[in-house]
Order: sequence, then C-alpha cells, then structure tokens
Amino acid sequence: MRPLKHGLFAGFLLTLSITSGAAEPGDAMLAERLLTGLSIETSEALAEPVRRSRVALERAAQLRAIGDGPRATLAEGEARAWAEYANALANVSRREADAAQARTKILKLVEAEKRSRADYEMVSRQVSRLRTELSRVESEPVAPLETPGSKHGVRAKRKGGQ
Repeated sequence: MRPLKHGLFAGFLLTLSITSGAAEPGDAMLAERLLTGLSIETSEALAEPVRRSRVALERAAQLRAIGDGPRATLAEGEARAWAEYANALANVSRREADAAQARTKILKLVEAEKRSRADYEMVSRQVSRLRTELSRVESEPVAPLETPGSKHGVRAKRKGGQ
C-alpha cells in the first residue's frame, strides 16, 4: 500500500510542477517583456545590461536549436537576471529624475517665499510709516479756515443777506 501512496504523491507533485510551469512565463519570455519595456529608455547605464541580456537570449536560442535544453534554460535565466537588473536601474534613474524635479520645485518655492517675505516686510514698514505720519497729522491743531473777505475766522455773509 505504501508504494501506491508514494506513487500517487509523486504523480501529484509532477502534475503540480507541470501545471505551475505552464502557468508561469519562462525566463526568456520575462526577459523579452522587460527588454521591450526598456526599449524607450535612453540611459547609458542601461546599455550594458540590455546588451548582455540580448546576448544571453541569443545564446539560449542557439542552445535550444542544437537540443541543449539545460544550458538553454541557464542562459534564459541569465538573460532574465540581466533584464531585471536593467529594469531596476531604469526605475532608479526615473526616481532620481523625479527627485531632481522635486528639488528644483522646492528651491523655486523657497525663493518665492523669500521674495514674498521681503515684500511683506517692505509693505509692513510702509504701513508703519503711514500710521506714524497719520498720528502726527491728527495730533496737530487744525487752524480755522479763512475764506476771502472774512476776517479772523468769522463767516462771511451769504449772498441774499442770510
């Protein structure tokens, strides 16, 4: 009875490995997908990992063509590793560019804040000077208005005797 159980278990594991292998894309396919996504990147840092990944894919295809499956699988794994490395470099490069843009925006905002603060201080000083001037003017005694023909602040009669 034991050999039958072991045989069934081994068959189950074999079925799982076959179905899981079929469900997951191979290293070559993943490497191609990553390289296709990286085709728009122009960074010099990506040139070497992308080149090495493509060379490994070509070597894997040649090995498969001559029937050397195990070495072809290893070459596909190498291609995938180089493609993942190139993809990681591209992500870092994009994040560094985003960080540089954010730093530039922050510096512009800091400069604008400094200008605003200087403008505020200038306007504040002007308001303070105007308040001082207004207080001085309001505290001075006001001389009576003199009109032509009147003497010493006495009102002139209106036309018509009123």
